[in-house]
Parts: sequence; C-alpha cells; structure tokens
Amino acid sequence: MRHKLLALLLAAAAETAALACSCRQPPDSDSGRRRLAAELAEGAAALVEVELARPYDDRTGRGERLRVRRTLAGRAPPVVDLERHGRPQSAACEQEFAPGRSRIVILYPPLRLGGGHRVASSCTTFLLADPPMLEAVTEAMRRRR
Repeated sequence: MRHKLLALLLAAAAETAALACSCRQPPDSDSGRRRLAAELAEGAAALVEVELARPYDDRTGRGERLRVRRTLAGRAPPVVDLERHGRPQSAACEQEFAPGRSRIVILYPPLRLGGGHRVASSCTTFLLADPPMLEAVTEAMRRRR
C-alpha cells in the first residue's frame, strides 16, 4: 500500500513539474543579446516599470490595472489595463503582479480596439532582470522609433 501511495505522489509531482514555466538564461554574447532584444522589441509599444494598481478580477475576468512608474523606451499611458482571457497562470509563464512590487515589463498594444494592453511573458521579465539584456532591449526599442 505504501508503494502505491508513493507512486501516486511521484506521478502527481511529475505532472506538476511538467506544467511549470521554464525560462532560458540570457545569451552570453553581445550579438546573442542584440538578436533576442530585436525579437522582443518587435511590435512592442513600450518598455516600462509598473506596479499593480488593481488586481485581476475573478468575478468579471477583467485584467489587472497597472500604474506606469517610468518609461524606459517607447510610449505608454500612465495607467494600463491588461487584456486577459482568464486568471494569470505562472505555470504557463504568464505575468502575475503583486501589490507593492514593481517590475520592468514589455507592453504590447491591444489586439482589438478598446482592448487592454498585453505584457510579455514572465520569462521576458526574468531576462530583463539581467542588466546587459535590459540594456540591449532598451537600445533595440529606442532604435525602432
């Protein structure tokens, strides 16, 4: 009986691990960073530091509202509503925002008129925590304009 329980727990743990978000490390070379930065900047509206102004609303499905603390590149309104199609899931590499915590994100324009902005994945935020990668993305976005 104990072995069956252990097998069941291991199977559940493996399934959970398979659903986890997995991010790659920032490129080591300048050329690799520039290439990835150009990809991330493609179609982006702004590179901004944001903080949570209103959380995701489970009842209505309305996405978070973010207050833009500073804009590093591009253009962004002072307050941004996010487009969501359900509660953000970190296991799916979706951005999750917590009160009192700011982060740097890439904003993408709404897909439809009157829709909310979109943000890059949590993996992109992980990459932006690397100073050389952040610098490469900032430069790529400024060059586009």
